[in-house]
Amino acid sequence: MILWIALSLMLLVPTPATADGETTTREFLNAVKAGDLERAKRVYDARHRSLPAEGADALFRYESGYQPNLAFLVRQPFTVESVATAGLIRSEWYTLDGVRGNNMTARIRFDDDRGPFLLPSPIAFGRSMGFVDFLNFVKHPGSGRFGELTLRLRPSVAPGTITPTQPRPMVKAPPPPVARDPSARSTMAPPPPQFEGGLMGARPRDSGAVLLPSGDALTPEQLAALLPRLVAMDLMLTVMQRGRFASWKVEGVTFANVVLGSHGAQIPLR
Repeated sequence: MILWIALSLMLLVPTPATADGETTTREFLNAVKAGDLERAKRVYDARHRSLPAEGADALFRYESGYQPNLAFLVRQPFTVESVATAGLIRSEWYTLDGVRGNNMTARIRFDDDRGPFLLPSPIAFGRSMGFVDFLNFVKHPGSGRFGELTLRLRPSVAPGTITPTQPRPMVKAPPPPVARDPSARSTMAPPPPQFEGGLMGARPRDSGAVLLPSGDALTPEQLAALLPRLVAMDLMLTVMQRGRFASWKVEGVTFANVVLGSHGAQIPLR
């Protein structure tokens, strides 16, 4: 009888999940920092998030176009300042399925101007940009659009940072129907398509050219001297244990509270 009561209490009262959530979060981030992507993928459960066919590999490759993307953190010298539990997760059927988890927040920081560069959108996707527009971005990097932010953060602006990918197949419209009477056939033809197919949006490229009034382009070294860098951000991870004897896994990553550094000033992205 006493043994039965003890077992019942073990089922009804979950052990604290915070330590497991923190341990898994730190293991995942340490693996990314070390460039040990096989270990990082073992800690990441891709079954519970929408990923492309390449699976968890898409998280760590710019070429995938997947967002949010963690390629800017791979083999980079960031410091995990803190890991905190932002919320507990527990299945309504916990006594039966043992599903629980944590929403974790990890604050990461780069020191001594070692953070990745933030590229303006045009050159991050291989397009050219005028020098005046580029300087406006440099002066006010916190006032623009933040779409594709993690695809625009780059550890380097040197050529070869991103492996060129094959062009995706164009979306083609079907041909117009053929009339029975050839003389009555419509002379109107659909215009050629002007966009690429795919669900991941535009694919990042090596930095496009920033064109000076003379027509020359800034060198990679000149770009690096002007671009803002990432100083700190919050990574918010969902960490789950889907069963009493299952391993803890990261199931999703988002970001917030981004701070840039630009020529001695720290600029929060609003």
